[in-house]
Amino acid sequence: MADTGICSGAATLRLLDDQETELIQSHSELADTKNRIRDASHVLDGMTWAGWMMNSISWTGNSRDKDMSPLSLEDPLFDSEGEPSEECEHDELEEGSLLLERVNVLNSISHRISHKLKKSSHLIDDISTLSSSVEEDMIVVQARTGRLTKKYIKLIKVGAFRLSLQDTHEYIAVDSNQCLKLSFSKSSSNEWIYYRVAEELSGRGGLMHVRSQRWLGMDVWGKPVVSAKRWNAWEELSLSCCGKDDSTGIFFLARHLGKGEWLSVSPDDGDRELVIQMGRERVNVSMEEI
Repeated sequence: MADTGICSGAATLRLLDDQETELIQSHSELADTKNRIRDASHVLDGMTWAGWMMNSISWTGNSRDKDMSPLSLEDPLFDSEGEPSEECEHDELEEGSLLLERVNVLNSISHRISHKLKKSSHLIDDISTLSSSVEEDMIVVQARTGRLTKKYIKLIKVGAFRLSLQDTHEYIAVDSNQCLKLSFSKSSSNEWIYYRVAEELSGRGGLMHVRSQRWLGMDVWGKPVVSAKRWNAWEELSLSCCGKDDSTGIFFLARHLGKGEWLSVSPDDGDRELVIQMGRERVNVSMEEI
């Protein structure tokens, strides 16, 4: 029975080694994709005079040389074959000593399997996080590319929605000064119509406030406002997930001279307000169809 357990444990370790290799390869490919998207973003920056100046100062272009893999294939707990490092050879020990040795080997294999499973779990979490980041970066690059390359734009209506912060369930509404505010009550002040650019999958488009019939955009100071009667450059937005009943981020394409920025909340507590500021974590917004 002990011999069967040792053989089964060794086979399990080999399977976990193969799984870990595949996970690390997936993580590496995602990291390479993220680097390529970052390179494309810098190219887009160079298509504006401000972005070109920032690139000439800050872009080192060596990000792809860095190892972004969180784990290594080298594992001190295993030998080169992925087998338990202790030899399972049996000499002419007494039966009691031999049984104790096998129990120790089984215990060692059990600990190593547990360690492998924890590493795989952490790696899967890293892959999930990186995958979401890559998807988000791709949406932004696609939207910026469309903004710079298309001259004729046709907007199509997606639907009417209430937008609420996913973590606090506060609705995004408009006050009497045409500025954004947060509210827990449903009213006409937090009803929006989402339009997106036809023949694009990036979610690029705009949000029109239903009651005022004005577009969400930004003012000369980079503050989010609802004042424009026509959809134009400062009202160009990209919703990171443009499906109904999904969580999305709202990206203002004209912010920072065309580099763009996410809608966020500042400060994190106290008198909170919606802003478009660099260095803040984007707010996830739920789209509740009306």
